[in-house]
Amino acid sequence: MKKLIPIVFALGLLGLLIQLFVQSFIKYHETDYSIITNDNSYMINEKLNIEDDKHIYSFKVEDEKSKKIYQFNFTHNYNKQDSVIKDIKYFNQDGLVCIFPIYKKGYNGDIVCNYDDVQVSSSYLRQIGNKNIEQIISKLKEKKYKAKSWNDSSNFEKVDNYKIYKDNIPDSIIFTMWFYHGFYRIDNKGIEEKNYLNDDCYENNYSYLVNNFLVTLDTDETGTGYYTDFYIHDVVNGGKRKVYLDEQLSTNMYFNGVHNDKLYYTDLDNKTQYSLEPKNEIIKEVGNDKEGFKVLKGKELITIPAKDFLEEKVYFEKEIKNSQLEKLYGAKEIRKDEKMYYFLSENGNFYKAPVTDIKHPILLFNFKDVSEWDVKDDNLMVVSKDMLYFYNDEVGLLPILQNNELNYNYKNICNFIIK
Repeated sequence: MKKLIPIVFALGLLGLLIQLFVQSFIKYHETDYSIITNDNSYMINEKLNIEDDKHIYSFKVEDEKSKKIYQFNFTHNYNKQDSVIKDIKYFNQDGLVCIFPIYKKGYNGDIVCNYDDVQVSSSYLRQIGNKNIEQIISKLKEKKYKAKSWNDSSNFEKVDNYKIYKDNIPDSIIFTMWFYHGFYRIDNKGIEEKNYLNDDCYENNYSYLVNNFLVTLDTDETGTGYYTDFYIHDVVNGGKRKVYLDEQLSTNMYFNGVHNDKLYYTDLDNKTQYSLEPKNEIIKEVGNDKEGFKVLKGKELITIPAKDFLEEKVYFEKEIKNSQLEKLYGAKEIRKDEKMYYFLSENGNFYKAPVTDIKHPILLFNFKDVSEWDVKDDNLMVVSKDMLYFYNDEVGLLPILQNNELNYNYKNICNFIIK
C-alpha cells in the first residue's frame, strides 16, 4: 500500500500538469449544450476563440418555441470555461421575438431579436420606430439589467461648423476629420485641431491612414511640379514628423493603398512605385517599368507587368465580390472583416453575416444615402448625408459628428482608429 501512494501522487501531479498545459495553450473550443427555462428551452452552440488576449465567445442559439436562430458574441475572460450561458430571458410581443442571455458570474449580454424572420439589432428596431423593443428594454431595466446600447447621448459640442457628440465615442476609438489644411482628432475627452498646411487642400487626395499614423504629402509648394516630403502624425500618441524624400515625387502621383502596415503609392510621370512604412520612416522603391509593379490579390501582393499596371490607376480595393450575397440580399458593396462579411444592400440595409453561415445574416441598420463606410475589427463607420455614425454590437448605432460639408465632400475625409 505504501508503494502505491507515490504512484498515485505522481499520476495526480501528471494529470494536473497536463490540465495546466492544455489550459495554457488551448486557443479554441467548441461545445453544444441546452438550457431549459420556465417558458422555453434552447439549443446552444458555443465557440471560444482567444485572439490577442481577448476571449471571444460566439453563440448560435435556437429557441424551441419559435425555432428562431440567434447569433451573437460575448467577450469576457472566463479562464477558458465552457457552457457560460446560464439563463435566457424570452420575449414575444406582436411578432418581435427576442432573447436576453445571462452569463456566468451575473454578467448579461444585449437583447438579440428576430423580426420578420430576420435577426435584427435593437438599433434597427429603433430606426423603424418599433415600440415593442422599448417596452422590452424598460422591463429589463426594471430588473436592474444594463447594456451600453440602451443609452446614447443627444448632447453635442459645437466646434466651428461641426456638431460633435463626444459622449457617444467609445473609450477605445479615435476619429479623424479632414478640414482643408489639417485634421481634427476627436475622442471622448475632447477635440484637437492639427493644422499644418498653409494652402487649403479641399479634397483629401493626399492623405492616408496607416494604422495609427496619418500620412500626408506636403502640398504647399506644388508650383515646382513635384513633392519633396511627407508629414507623419501619430494620431494615438501625438507627435508629428517630417520625412524627406530621396527622390522627388511628381505631382502626377496617387496612393495605391495599404498592405502589412505599409503605404504604397505610384509616381506616374517617373513610372515608379514606392512603399512607406510610417512607424520607422522607411521608404523603398518596389516597382518600376522594367521590373513590374505591385498589386494586391486577395491578401497577397503580386507583381504584374508595367504595361498592365499603367493602363489605369490601380487601387488596393477593400470591397470584394460574392455572388451569393448579391443574389440573396441584393448586396452592392461587400467587405470581409476576419470571419465576417459586412455588406450594404440596394435598399440601404446594412448586414453582417458569418463567412460560414451567410443564410443567417443580421440586419444592423438602414440608411438610404450612404457616401462612405469602413469596417475594422467589427466596428463600423458610416457617413450618411451630413452625419458620421459609429456602430458595433456593444454600443449600437450612434451619431458622432455632423457637418453640412459631408453632403458634398466625403471621400477620404473621415476615418477612425482603434487604440
